[in-house]
Amino acid sequence: MYLLIARTFCRLGPLALPAFIFSAGLLLLSVFRAAIVATYWSRIKFTPDYLWIFPVGLRMDVILCSYFAILPALLLVLFPKAIVWKLRGILTCWTALVLGFALYMEIASFPFIEEFDLRPDGKFIEYLKHVREVFGTLFVAYKYQMLLAACALILWVRFVWKTTLRVIGEYHPWSAGVRLIAGPLILALLV
Repeated sequence: MYLLIARTFCRLGPLALPAFIFSAGLLLLSVFRAAIVATYWSRIKFTPDYLWIFPVGLRMDVILCSYFAILPALLLVLFPKAIVWKLRGILTCWTALVLGFALYMEIASFPFIEEFDLRPDGKFIEYLKHVREVFGTLFVAYKYQMLLAACALILWVRFVWKTTLRVIGEYHPWSAGVRLIAGPLILALLV
C-alpha cells in the first residue's frame, strides 16, 4: 500500500511529498469533521446555517495543510535530490509529526466537545501543561477510547513514516532551471 501511494505521488516530482502531506492532512481533517457532525448531529441541526461547517472547515483545513506542506515544498524544490536524500530524516520526522499531531487533535476533539461543548482551544493547551493530572483523569473516564486512540496514532504515524520514506526515495527530480522557475510559484501558492 505504501508503494502504491508513493508511486501515485512520485509523478509530481519534488512536489510529491508536499502533495502527500496536503492530501493526507486534508483527507484526515475532512473525515473527522464529518464524524464530528455525525456524532453531534442532535446539537448541530438546530444551528442556523449549519451547512457552512463544511465549506468553512474545508477552507481552514486547506490553510492548515498548506502550513504543513510549505517546509517540505521549499526543501524539495530548492535543493537537488542528493541534498534532499541527506535531509530525509528531517523531512520524515516533520511529516510524521505534523500529520500525527493533526490526528491527535482530531481524536482529542471528541472528549473535549463532550466536556466543554466546543473544539479544542486555549483551554485545551492550558490543560496540556498539567499532563499527569489530566492524563490520570482522562484515563479513568476514557480508558478504552484512549487505548484505541493510541493504537490509531501509532498505526497512522507508521503509515505516514513509511510512505514518506518511499516518496522521498522514489520521486523524480527536476532540473535546476525548472526548480528555479517553479520555486517562487510554489511558494506563492502555499503562502
